[in-house]
Amino acid sequence: MSNTGGKDSKRTYGIGIDSGGTFTDGVIIDLSCGKIIKAIKTRTTHHKLLIGVRNCLDALDAPKDKIAVVSLSTTLATNSVVEGKGADVATLLVGQKTMEKIPAEAVFDIDGGHDSAGNPLMDLDMETAKACIEEVKDKVSAFAVSSIMSVRNPEHELQLKRYITETYGMPVICGHELTSALGAYERAVTATLNARLLPVIRELISSVHQSLEEKGIDAPLMLVRGDGSLVAAEQALDRPIETMLSGPAASIIGARYLTGLDNAIVTDMGGTTTDTALIRDGLPRVSENGALVGGFLTRVKAVDIHTIGLGGDSHVQVGFDDNEITVGPQRVVPLCVIAEEHEHIVDELSSLINMNLKKSRHQPADFLMLTNKGLEDRSVLPSEVRKELEKGPHTVEYLGNKLGMNTSFMSAEAWKDKGLVMLCGLTPTDFKVFHGDLEMGVPEAPRLGVELTCQNYGIEQDVLYTEAIRQVNKMISGILYEEVMGDRKGFAESREFLQNETFDDPRPAYNLDVSLNIPIIAVGAPVQAYYPEVMDRLKSELVIPENSHVANAVGAVTGQIIERVELLIRPQAKGWVLYTPWEKFEYPCDNLEQGLEVVKVDALKMAEEHALEQAKKNGGHDIKVKSHIEDVRIASVLTADERYYLEGHVHAIAMGDAYKIYLDE
Repeated sequence: MSNTGGKDSKRTYGIGIDSGGTFTDGVIIDLSCGKIIKAIKTRTTHHKLLIGVRNCLDALDAPKDKIAVVSLSTTLATNSVVEGKGADVATLLVGQKTMEKIPAEAVFDIDGGHDSAGNPLMDLDMETAKACIEEVKDKVSAFAVSSIMSVRNPEHELQLKRYITETYGMPVICGHELTSALGAYERAVTATLNARLLPVIRELISSVHQSLEEKGIDAPLMLVRGDGSLVAAEQALDRPIETMLSGPAASIIGARYLTGLDNAIVTDMGGTTTDTALIRDGLPRVSENGALVGGFLTRVKAVDIHTIGLGGDSHVQVGFDDNEITVGPQRVVPLCVIAEEHEHIVDELSSLINMNLKKSRHQPADFLMLTNKGLEDRSVLPSEVRKELEKGPHTVEYLGNKLGMNTSFMSAEAWKDKGLVMLCGLTPTDFKVFHGDLEMGVPEAPRLGVELTCQNYGIEQDVLYTEAIRQVNKMISGILYEEVMGDRKGFAESREFLQNETFDDPRPAYNLDVSLNIPIIAVGAPVQAYYPEVMDRLKSELVIPENSHVANAVGAVTGQIIERVELLIRPQAKGWVLYTPWEKFEYPCDNLEQGLEVVKVDALKMAEEHALEQAKKNGGHDIKVKSHIEDVRIASVLTADERYYLEGHVHAIAMGDAYKIYLDE
């Protein structure tokens, strides 16, 4: 899809959609002035994300003739990797042996590959490769090819790709196409996962295009990458793995846009998790090692994010043996929310309080709610239990009394682990509603839930509330400390001390003041209820921008097209060599200093042109390109004053807008 400006054209609006773990958020922004026209939140439909996206578009009801761009951040790629979904893939490893798990249906070792200078270790064994490809061509729908040191010379990967595409017409993903970083195993994993995700991203993009067409919206579709930059949907079709972790990245971009702060810590608190990341000079810090998803370390560039299992929907529980109060990491539906949908929740809690139940290992205010997953195995979920839950959510104690079953033998955890039921229970959101700090849902439900829990465990209500919120505050402060201090020596041992010092009441006899010397931008629906108290204790600057509850969706549409290119210059026996992601170039010369200047000029030109070309392909407008070379020299072993040229790192970055605004002429 594309826009064509004209006399009757006035397209200045952008739509941003973020499909998160709890909510799908949407915004309409006037890109000509930055004004947010409309912001909405709808429940994410986990069984089919597209339904949530369509619901979001329905709720936004955007004026179709004003839309210049639509952009989407999504959990789809991340969830697909974690859940092992996607295409069946065969991976060809060239010049390396299978030593660790590769997420493919078939893995073959082929002789070939290159050394660190880009010279062939041996000829590519095409006969073996052809036999392996023929063996699995009808069993897989895509191939991944990863050759040792292909980042120094990709010729063997390209040779195999040409053969497979020309002979069988099947998609092939090469490791060097996705990353220029070293790490043969990680590059192979990255290529394999990318191949697996091809049909997943194709279905999503096709479906979203269809939804936009149904709405009459004719505008470019963009996706958010894991590093916070945007990419045209058509380009994402070939590199879907780059959209992993796009949701957290979008929140960081949105936080910066809403505040205008170029240096800050962004903390995004949702229903399930809290993510933090650092912004320096207007850009999020990118992980040097690549994104870790589903237990696989990839070479995908992604925002360096710290995540903990804390959100407004985190499960608050009391320990059976020691009355220890814990928060998360499990997510449940808050009582105040579920009581809106099921009126009997309040009555059931009241009746359980009147029964004065004995202490049990089940959280007394936890409700079991039947999921959409069907299962007829009565040994896992008894039919009589299913029949009761089909009427609505119920507590274990209610089910036990109703059905005459011993609750000690009711396997609620097993039912939950099988995906047959989900839990509704006390959450930080409920405690804030209970205390009057937050208006949401049915307040009577959390009030009764707290009363029932305190009755069951023999503790005071103010003690339960205070300790639950203290745990939340400690977890928030802990992740902020970690973002600032990182892995600094000795910090791990002192973090818990700092958390206790900050939030223990009464305060100890001494006074230790701790503050963060960088602003904290808090975004996400629950932050107003928690962060002011935490930041007051930390004596640090807190910024909660207007529309912080939809920062992810704002970031989805206000990000930029960013393309980075890295080349490498190294000396060789009689001249220089330039390593690029697409080819190895040699520069023979007699005068090394003059030769170095020649290769530097070529390297900068190549890097800039490649970055600009890629940014244009990805839908960039008004693109600006910057480049520089970092020279690395080492001291001579013979003369202390003399330094030898070791290598040159060539960097180019192209940045542009992801949209073109069309105004009336």
